[in-house]
Amino acid sequence: MSVFFVAVMSANGKISRSHTALVDWTSKADLKWFKDITTKTGVVVMGRKTFETLRFPLPDRLNVVMTHEPHLYHNKCSNVLFTDILPDQLIKMLEKKGYNNIAVVGGQSIFTLFLKEKLVDEMYLTYEPIIFDGIDPFLDLNEEVRMKTMNVKFLDSGAWVVHYKIIHWENENGKGI
Repeated sequence: MSVFFVAVMSANGKISRSHTALVDWTSKADLKWFKDITTKTGVVVMGRKTFETLRFPLPDRLNVVMTHEPHLYHNKCSNVLFTDILPDQLIKMLEKKGYNNIAVVGGQSIFTLFLKEKLVDEMYLTYEPIIFDGIDPFLDLNEEVRMKTMNVKFLDSGAWVVHYKIIHWENENGKGI
């Protein structure tokens, strides 16, 4: 099972203007790229706040929404699953359902949770040529994640997607994990 992040960031590394703001600053080229890679993957994992910023569940993909209170959501869509299970259990459940890849698409809490549990293999980060104040992608990691750049793809909009592979984890004392 491969677990990877798919995110769009400003040139100064922000994933959103606020925890409730729409990501309305990304390019059409990035939206198309995001749709292509996540539809091919078949499943997207996100937090409740990210899900609530969407206008509707992402079609042609299983939308897994991680929340502390899944019982509050009455799901009428067959492609949406609200859950409070831990990331490692979620990965095992999705593997049993036949998924080979998982695209984790945000937000900050979910990115941090998956990274802290060392469950991420790769990252696809789109950098848009815009700068604003906002939300960092990770919070209180207390460790270093070393990556290798696998590919850089330039989009028609002037944005670029960097594909990273995680190669090494180090804790806050500099010891490899």
